[in-house]
Amino acid sequence: METSFSIRTLGNAALATSRRFPFEIATAVTGTILAVVSSHYDGPVPPLIETALLACIAMLSLHVAVSVARESGSTSGPVALLLHGVVLVIGTAITLFVDRHSEAAPVQIASLLIATHAAVAVAPFRSGALACWNFNRSLFLRTALAGVFTGVLSGGLLLAMGAIHVLFDVEIRDSYYMDVPIVIVGLFNTLFILSGILTREERESNDVEVPTALRWFVQFVLIPLVGVFLVILYVYGFDVLFFRELDGAVSAYILTLGVAGLLAWVLGWPLRSDANHPAVAFYVRWLGVALIPVTVMLIVAISVRIIEYGITPPRFAVATLTAFLVTVVITLSASRKADLRIIPLALMALAAVTSFGPLSSASVTIRDQEHRFESFLLEHRVIQSADAAIDTLAFQRLPDSLRQTAYEHLGVISGIDTAAAYRILRSHGIDVDRADLKGGVVTALASAATGHSWQTATRESTRRSRLTTTTLSVPLTGGEGVSLNGTANVAMLNSTDGAISIGRYTLHQSGEIGVLLIVDDLSGTAAMDTIDLRHQLNVLKRRENMESGLRHRTVTSVKGAMSVVLLEGNARFDLDRLASFRIRSMVVAKDEQ
Repeated sequence: METSFSIRTLGNAALATSRRFPFEIATAVTGTILAVVSSHYDGPVPPLIETALLACIAMLSLHVAVSVARESGSTSGPVALLLHGVVLVIGTAITLFVDRHSEAAPVQIASLLIATHAAVAVAPFRSGALACWNFNRSLFLRTALAGVFTGVLSGGLLLAMGAIHVLFDVEIRDSYYMDVPIVIVGLFNTLFILSGILTREERESNDVEVPTALRWFVQFVLIPLVGVFLVILYVYGFDVLFFRELDGAVSAYILTLGVAGLLAWVLGWPLRSDANHPAVAFYVRWLGVALIPVTVMLIVAISVRIIEYGITPPRFAVATLTAFLVTVVITLSASRKADLRIIPLALMALAAVTSFGPLSSASVTIRDQEHRFESFLLEHRVIQSADAAIDTLAFQRLPDSLRQTAYEHLGVISGIDTAAAYRILRSHGIDVDRADLKGGVVTALASAATGHSWQTATRESTRRSRLTTTTLSVPLTGGEGVSLNGTANVAMLNSTDGAISIGRYTLHQSGEIGVLLIVDDLSGTAAMDTIDLRHQLNVLKRRENMESGLRHRTVTSVKGAMSVVLLEGNARFDLDRLASFRIRSMVVAKDEQ
């Protein structure tokens, strides 16, 4: 009887939660289906499915924020319904327009998810600071408990499936083992957390309930750890002030301190006036002041890196977090009764503004690197004015190290947006075919420096491998240790995601086949890839029973570090066997003599 009642109670609770959060449940179901589908792909998952899954994660948080705001009286029913529609539009935009292969994507996605989750934290803003704390305290504990339940349930079911496979000799596909935690996280975990979200009456109660375990966690774990980190960073700052240079790695430790310190401050906020907990009250009052010296150190550290090397997406992320920490530290230091809502509100605002648009990591990085690239060209008299054409002879006379600097600026831009790199090169007289942006951006300056004329003749593309093929005719002669005779038809295969996956591409040749692989043609760090390449080609040679010789060497040229492999003699060469190389582009040259 008790079991029947418990099951009925769980069912009623699930039904009530579904009625309270219908958009959230629908989004969770959609995301779970997409995650299960993606786990069954043998090859790369289509980008549209990946971005749709990301959109579901972001929409789930935004839908929760809208529902909680409606319950708090911040919005009316019709306005809330309209906002749910806006969330769907945002999800559609994420699905269609987010470029997961951009080098700025990790930072942009992290900013997006931080903004959406912070929106949940500030959703009961209108109910007051105490209600906001009650809401987030309950959500924090509920999420932690859900993590424990999800982990135990997933582990138990996976162990049961393994037992069935071993004891009863039942074949279970590997993908099914992935489906179990996906479904539990997507459905059970989501439903469990949603069912524990406080109602308006519960969170607006004037009763302050700080569980004993949570109080001990703040008072005896978080606050002591923050104190230890503060002492270490104070001593390091004194050492830097008088004896050594500032290490850029200190930024990570300061940001870690900031996260732990603010978490302890938020959790201990209700005890700020409690005479029974003077240590917590002292911590809440003086944390902002204590963080001022390390915040100054963080500003100096990230500023030095940006001034010296320019903005990149990771440095932009650190700069954004620094701005957030500065905002919070000023607020906590200036007021004895700082409102805790300022922390999630400031975090949400900064993350939302820097996710996409003109202030995003991608846009700011491109503008900064373009400015540095043009300043470099002006400084070394490669161009005479900001909009002048590049003097290829002047560029060719530059030392390798300086040319590498130009490639690095373009490489950062090209990794984020090849069209932007195309626009920059075209504005300075370097002709790049729009049909082959990646290959054009990578080779344009190098071509100008070597005097080769690279013209696009054909292009083929596959969505899965994001592959472009350009056929061109160039002399097979080059400096720096590369020398092949005659004229070759060259097929350049470019992969925008860093891994070549080209399908079947077979050459039958009687004579010499030259294979030129440009390994990380912008950074010049080719050592590991070169070793891996040599090993895999030897394996290929043995597998195909080739009677030809294999010559291998690494050279440095205007394009950076390159690995050159020559297969001699009669050879049947299947490029699809080389699908796992992490290289930027591959050139296959066939000697026509």
